[in-house]
Amino acid sequence: MISRDGAERFFAYRKLQNYPLTIFLGQGVETVLAPYRQDRNLLLGGGALATVLLLMVAALLIARARERARFVDERERVMLELHDSSIQSMYAIGLMLENSRRLLEKSPAQAAEALADAGANLNLVIQDLRAFITGERRGPSTEGEFMAEIERIVPAPDQGAPRFSVEVDRELVAELTPRQAEHVLRIAREAVSNIVRHANARNARLALQRRGERARLEVSDDGIGIADQPEARLGLGLHHIEARARKLRGRASFEGARARGTRVTVEFPCRS
Repeated sequence: MISRDGAERFFAYRKLQNYPLTIFLGQGVETVLAPYRQDRNLLLGGGALATVLLLMVAALLIARARERARFVDERERVMLELHDSSIQSMYAIGLMLENSRRLLEKSPAQAAEALADAGANLNLVIQDLRAFITGERRGPSTEGEFMAEIERIVPAPDQGAPRFSVEVDRELVAELTPRQAEHVLRIAREAVSNIVRHANARNARLALQRRGERARLEVSDDGIGIADQPEARLGLGLHHIEARARKLRGRASFEGARARGTRVTVEFPCRS
């Protein structure tokens, strides 16, 4: 109620018993509401502060989660790069050196040629490690570079390896991005390495072909079968193939039966 002096007040009244008198009491609105507004402001301020703190904690947790995800991705990338490139290449060089040792007495000329090949491949490993340390990408950008890498991946039968047949759709290779080509070559290197080390096969096949809108990489052999290769199943090789298949937005499958060989298949979209 607004009083005669223009101030807004709350009024209360009471009639006295036995007396013809009524008492009116008025108090300003601001005075009455001051404690309420003080408490309200404190609660609102506390709530705002708590909200800000919660938002800061949530932002910190999200930032740490993202940092953790980046760390895991980077660790996986380092593992893949080192295992699939340098380590596998060193293993292949070891096979070349072992073959050279066997050839020393039978054919010194062939042994010298094998040693030269091992030296050339060792230089490639050094280049790969240097590129890895500096962060340079070495994915093939042309069809010729891709096919040259395939030739380096597939060992010759005189090195104690199975006889490989290679079928590559060159038109498909021309459509691959450098990053896709890099992943395909790493997968092929890992699968071929597993065959050489574990399969005890006489013949093997490496094929990269188109299946509609998808590409299909298949590496197979006629060896003992993955069921009899516990070291292949328990090692990091299959994990690395699956990881690279995911990088290609595709999937990997492994089939094998006792004495009937093994087939590694990776399918992925032709364009990422």
